[in-house]
Amino acid sequence: MEPTAILISENVVLLSRMTNDLCQSRYRVSHLRDPGELLATAREQRPMVVILDLDLRNRDTVSVLKKLKSDAELRHTLVLAFCDGANEPLLEEARAAGADMVTTRDAVASHLVPLVEQLLGV
Repeated sequence: MEPTAILISENVVLLSRMTNDLCQSRYRVSHLRDPGELLATAREQRPMVVILDLDLRNRDTVSVLKKLKSDAELRHTLVLAFCDGANEPLLEEARAAGADMVTTRDAVASHLVPLVEQLLGV
């Protein structure tokens, strides 16, 4: 059975690239544009990793991350959170909320699979 990854971003081009990269590495990929759907989707799909774009318009992605990490069933779900590299305060908020790895959008766009493998300890 293929491991599952949930991708959350509003950036269609980035979603497409991340999906292609992960599918080539044999991940089953689900997309969410609304981070409010994460908890229900994660309970249903039991992903190995969630890749969360912190820069969503009008969305409090950090609070969704906190909810995921405080949920008894889901707290062990690995989360790779990313945003624009200039927004270090948002990356720090994600770290404090429980993200297992934080990085920049550029790193995710160019090195997603190695980052996920590092996160998973593969």
